[in-house]
Amino acid sequence: MSNYKRYTTLGIFSIFLFFFIFMIQQRMYNSNVKIFLESEVLFEQSIYDALKLKHDKLSFDLEHILEIEHTISGAQYFTFDTKVQTLSHIKELYSLSLDDLKNIENKIKESRNFSYPLQLKEGWYAVTFIKCLQHPDTFIVSFRKSQVLENIYINRLKQLLILVFIVIILSYMLNLLLLRAKKLTSEKNKIALALQEANLYFDNAMIGFLVIDKNKKIIKANRFLCKEFGYTKEELIGKNTDILHISSLSYAKWCELITTKLKEGSVEHVRYKMKRKDDQEIYVEASGVPFDKEKDFLEGFTVWTMKDITQQVENENIIKEQEEYLQQRVIEEVRKNIERTKAYEEEKLRDVKFSAIGKLSAGITHEINTPLTYIKGNLEMMKLDMQDISDASLKQELIASCTNLQEGVNRIATIISSMQEMAQQSNETKEPVNIYDTLVTALILAHNRSKHICKIYLNNKEFTLDTSKTEFECICTLQKQRIEQVWIVIINNALDELQKKGTFQERRLRIDCFVDEQYVVVKFKDNGGGIDEEILAQIFEPFVSTKTHGGMGVGLSISKKILQEQDGIIEAYNEDGGAVFEVKLLKSAI
Repeated sequence: MSNYKRYTTLGIFSIFLFFFIFMIQQRMYNSNVKIFLESEVLFEQSIYDALKLKHDKLSFDLEHILEIEHTISGAQYFTFDTKVQTLSHIKELYSLSLDDLKNIENKIKESRNFSYPLQLKEGWYAVTFIKCLQHPDTFIVSFRKSQVLENIYINRLKQLLILVFIVIILSYMLNLLLLRAKKLTSEKNKIALALQEANLYFDNAMIGFLVIDKNKKIIKANRFLCKEFGYTKEELIGKNTDILHISSLSYAKWCELITTKLKEGSVEHVRYKMKRKDDQEIYVEASGVPFDKEKDFLEGFTVWTMKDITQQVENENIIKEQEEYLQQRVIEEVRKNIERTKAYEEEKLRDVKFSAIGKLSAGITHEINTPLTYIKGNLEMMKLDMQDISDASLKQELIASCTNLQEGVNRIATIISSMQEMAQQSNETKEPVNIYDTLVTALILAHNRSKHICKIYLNNKEFTLDTSKTEFECICTLQKQRIEQVWIVIINNALDELQKKGTFQERRLRIDCFVDEQYVVVKFKDNGGGIDEEILAQIFEPFVSTKTHGGMGVGLSISKKILQEQDGIIEAYNEDGGAVFEVKLLKSAI
């Protein structure tokens, strides 16, 4: 609808609605005025009748009667003789218009008793004429200002204002409806055009389209498909798809093949032998898209595209191609399995080496620990004997030297103790372990390397061999040696990356261990440049490594597996120009 038509419709509607409601309001107004005037007539008539009963000789006492009526109602009363007077002679009616005078004169001719409303400058008045029974040509006239008529008139004006407001509102709503109808019409036309275009594309596509429902009935088929199979649309639509298959057995095999694939999703490029209307066999390449989760009107439908590839199949040896494809797949799978087996064997060999080294180190540390204990004891005895030396200077020098020897021996003892812990055979049972203790043990074992690469801070304190293992307590139930193995892998990886960057003073490795509501959290953060974004998502996959040489990329994969066995979580991300490895372990209940 154009704007001109819309505005014309709105104008006609507004005018019609205004006059319709105005007529109803006018009738109500006239009805209220009429009821009031009738009540005025009854009131004046009742006064007159009551006084008439009291004064039988009304004609001789009319002036007295008028005074009594004035006393009762408060109105002005006078008589009007139609033979000797006209309305223009009455001073109370001087200000009336010619129309009002003419209307009152007509009323006098038509009615014995009546009341007429007048709107004067002072307000609204009711003029009531009551005919005298003894004097047929004489009327008793009451002239009284009426607040009721005033209220009726004011209410009429209010109603007119409300009427205008209602018409405006309804016109506005009609305008909205017309605009909405215009928009819907436009959308409907667009949808119809789009549907027409879609049907045009569907019917003229240079590939066969076939739409079937959940009962395998053909719903739609385009001209290309009908031409390929030699049917008309009328011959295909409504028929079962078995009409396109060579035999019932072939159709059953097709259903078995396709039903399973459609449940998994779309079916792409399936080659199958079908038949034309003239029973000629053809090879087709079909792709299907199911609409199982779409709207109700599409649910269960499948759209198929079909292409005749008979010529292509005749030019190619499909069986040979399939055999070669299968052989290639077998070769590829065998190669992958060989690579996996080789990697697993190397990993197993490494585990055997680690186990042998652990056993060997356990024996070595035990052998070292015995003379070390002997040395520590003798140093203590020597310090006591030095107290007896008389030469103070020599005594002080010897005690200082002995103290330095003791510190060295204590450091050796600390390292030996940590190696003994790592060398212990795990009994595969979980027990309450202080995670902070395991971190200190791992750092002691890595200290010989880390002291040449960077400073390491544990909970904001620089780590040394004298760092106490009991300074902080956070208990988890797990296998101690396994978790220490994880810490060593992460620390060594960080040291490998830091070694490539900057100087000793510029490098940092910070380890924070803290407890939240559910977990003990250990966060390793370095400033070695971070993890390459290309491998960040696969950093815990086997054979993924950032090392240019000498690394197979299994350390973090094994660490993740160990943590999963300990009900732990590990995440890797970049922050502030460095890599962060965050480990969460379930804390033990207190």
